[in-house]
Amino acid sequence: YNNSSWVPCIIRLKGLYLAFISVYLYPDDDHANSLTKAGINTWIGQRKIPYLIGGDFNLPPGALSDTEWEPAIKGIIVTPNNSNITCTAGVSGNMLDYGLGSWEMRHLIEKAYVKWDMPFETHLGVAYDFYPKPHSIQANQLVRPKAIPKPLGEEELAEAGMEPLEPIPWEQALMLAKDGEWTTGRDNIQE
Repeated sequence: YNNSSWVPCIIRLKGLYLAFISVYLYPDDDHANSLTKAGINTWIGQRKIPYLIGGDFNLPPGALSDTEWEPAIKGIIVTPNNSNITCTAGVSGNMLDYGLGSWEMRHLIEKAYVKWDMPFETHLGVAYDFYPKPHSIQANQLVRPKAIPKPLGEEELAEAGMEPLEPIPWEQALMLAKDGEWTTGRDNIQE
């Protein structure tokens, strides 16, 4: 890509493709940042695979969400769990380096943390640990039961060589239990 402010990469794992994008947003160039965001949106939209965008956004996570950039709104924000700052410039420092992940990434990322031993001063590196077997991660999923089959009518039963069952009075149904075990069939009903 001919844009020096972001670089995409796709990694193939066993049965799974993941996209990683390194990004730099300028602190004072909204036009360049708009082009970068649009390019990333297009690239992500063409692939439709889980992604993690990591880098220097030059905005705190809340402020990036306010820019209405699709990955910041629809996805997850992944900040380091061992520090509140990633940029040491200024009086108290800021959280400017973090990740934006697709919703699917929430099950794959184990943790994010600051790397203190980086060879540069102002910004701290952010590392991401992933679960070792992403294909084995279990996620909650809505189970849709199969439809209850329609009872067979008298004609369908006759075609199958079966007879309709007569309802059993509840007193007789209680007699089906013998010695704590249920018996099978109507032949065991005693009158």
